[in-house]
Amino acid sequence: MASGEMTKTEFIAFLSTSVGLMARYSAAGAVHYICMDWKHQLELLQAGQGIYDELLNVCVWVKNNGGMGSFYRSQHEPDLGLPRSRRTTPK
Repeated sequence: MASGEMTKTEFIAFLSTSVGLMARYSAAGAVHYICMDWKHQLELLQAGQGIYDELLNVCVWVKNNGGMGSFYRSQHEPDLGLPRSRRTTPK
């Protein structure tokens, strides 16, 4: 799902629904580490703006081998650390 068949607006809405459900069903104070390719970090940040209070950290997963299929496939993947609010209900 969401591998190119959605517009940018649809993809952000899809991500907003996904992270909204993760926040709703997580304990207050939980941290979600969400992996997303670097090309879509902005969409993930936009989707999380109304749900998470802050961007806690950015981690990078360095892979032993780059992906198959292209000389320029990434050998790393950014992971965003987004903390669930300590309030009892997310925004």
